[in-house]
Amino acid sequence: MRKFVARFAAGLLAGASLLSIAAAHDEELSTPPKGAATWQILSAGGKHGEEQVWTDKAGVRHARMKIVLRGLTYDVEQATTMNEKGVPTSIVIKGVTPSGDAAETFAIENGVAKWKSPADAGEAAWRVNLTYIAFGGPADASAILVASLIADDDGRLDALPGGAVKVSELTTTTVTVGKKPMTLKALAVDGVSFEPQVAWVDEENNFFGSVGWLSWLPKGFEGVRQKLIDAETEALAARAPALRARLAQDPGKPVVFKNVKIYDAATNGFKKKQSVLVEGATIKAVGKKAKAKDALVIDGEGKTLVPGLWDMHYHTGGDGAGVLALATGVTSVRDIGNEKATLLKRLKRMRDGELLGPSTYPILGMDGDGPLSAQGFVRIHSVEEGVKELQLAKDEGFLGVKLYGTINPLWVKPLADEAHRLGLSVQGHIPAGMRPSEAVAAGYDGINHINFIVMDAMPDDVVKTSNGLNRFFGPGKHARHVDLSKEPMASFIATLAEKRIVVDPTLTVYEGSFVPEAGEVPASAAPYLGVVPAQVERQFKQGGMVAPEGYDATRADMRASFEKLVETVRVMHEKGVPIVAGTDGYPMDLIRELELYVRAGMTNGEALETATDGAARALGLADTVGSIAPGQTADLVLVDGDVEASIGALRRVATVMQGGKILDGAALREAAGFSGGPK
Repeated sequence: MRKFVARFAAGLLAGASLLSIAAAHDEELSTPPKGAATWQILSAGGKHGEEQVWTDKAGVRHARMKIVLRGLTYDVEQATTMNEKGVPTSIVIKGVTPSGDAAETFAIENGVAKWKSPADAGEAAWRVNLTYIAFGGPADASAILVASLIADDDGRLDALPGGAVKVSELTTTTVTVGKKPMTLKALAVDGVSFEPQVAWVDEENNFFGSVGWLSWLPKGFEGVRQKLIDAETEALAARAPALRARLAQDPGKPVVFKNVKIYDAATNGFKKKQSVLVEGATIKAVGKKAKAKDALVIDGEGKTLVPGLWDMHYHTGGDGAGVLALATGVTSVRDIGNEKATLLKRLKRMRDGELLGPSTYPILGMDGDGPLSAQGFVRIHSVEEGVKELQLAKDEGFLGVKLYGTINPLWVKPLADEAHRLGLSVQGHIPAGMRPSEAVAAGYDGINHINFIVMDAMPDDVVKTSNGLNRFFGPGKHARHVDLSKEPMASFIATLAEKRIVVDPTLTVYEGSFVPEAGEVPASAAPYLGVVPAQVERQFKQGGMVAPEGYDATRADMRASFEKLVETVRVMHEKGVPIVAGTDGYPMDLIRELELYVRAGMTNGEALETATDGAARALGLADTVGSIAPGQTADLVLVDGDVEASIGALRRVATVMQGGKILDGAALREAAGFSGGPK
């Protein structure tokens, strides 16, 4: 459930009217009794809801969770019956999420476990040392899982529908609320996702809470959030140097990639049977001069050497996120908005050689204050406050600012003027009530997300509420009718081209949100079925967004509108608008993004440009990185296949070179949590 929230909340906003979708289910869900244990659901931006847990007279454990996260509404209840070891023998989940009905059941009948969720259904023989992990439900499902792992003799359980989960102690810390100190212990659960899931327990091993981008903390303990985040981060960080040392190998000599096809940035084409010489972290020669005595020779027969890929819409996650990115061939990212303090600490660890990850170029996230503000972004209440934050960001090494949907439209020009004076770029979402053409006129250098491009042609009521769900369901309903050859889009796209406004479309976000029904696998995830953690694979099947009450975009509307979004990329490319590739999701979505650009009319080389030299150019770094040429930084990816023939071959990462270090693709995938290579 929390993974679903985290994936979509980075890109979705909504209005408070969405509370109505939960109202229809209130009669079906239980009302927590007086005295039910209560957890507050928090982020750096404030409170977003609460979860209450109680046990009824029949011994059934109930949990009801309500969240309104920038308008995304979740109202779900879970009823759980457990055996003597705390392992669930029956689970019933009901309620609503942004993907629709949350209904899910699990039960054991005559020695057979049977389950049905919005994503899947199945059955398996039941046995000792087995547990079912719910697809959705409240956070209490995690509390129950942790308790059952603690009770198990070796802290390990096989899981349904697949995989296994294991718990280990991470760290302890003491917190004080009032005058009473309490010792808490952090437990890491491996096997649920790409990264360990951490839960905090008290002295009796009872679930206390979890912290991070979204945090669950007992009522009255909201103030300990940052202390627990710091303790958890420090403990996880202790694992990182050893992993980096194991995966990143120093060749200790020059490296020659021999007999390889390479991507040529000068022509957006490819050259056969080339050699590339790397000394240290720099490309020294390409072609016949690429020779050196005693060099490490890597044979590239049947392979393609491309510059390290760039994800230009990335939000840095935990320590494992960097390994996941590199395993996908992503060696550089534009972090397009994050919780600043956490990001800066993580970037320092990368610079100090303690953490493995892509080269990260940070953009400051900035928003106004209100219920729809971006969690973790700097919040301002005036232009003056914004000016101070811009100067601080410049001093801290940020390359630009990302403005968000709650920013007052009248503030955009003065903030953009000050950012430009400081040498910072300006990009972002479009503030509610403002059209993207107006944002460009006020000083935007870039626009995030393709939906904000077609927002110029949306009805006034959509534009006025574009920091709400209308930023999704407005284009989802109306984009299919937009004529890109007529006003206002014709002039707007011409302006984007003339002013060289950089656009990161993130088409994969809209393909995943507009196209699949629940249970269907989006095209971006299909190559990874069978090789990712079982629970990650289930989340692939969660389906697209379902329009709640008050929004009438149908699946057919959204699918047709998605095709128009692809066409918009085609027209922008033909007119010369700078396009860069980004994901706003898993880094492996990047290859699907490039496949969609090819569908939109780009050649494979042109699509690759958006994630290599074109991305570096957008950040003013093309002289030093992004191409395979003498003097360039040797960020390189050796791909097992012919990228000129199939852009999807980029998924088959054989070798990564970054910062003079060589990383084996298979070892990276294993460390990231893959059980094999993608299809």
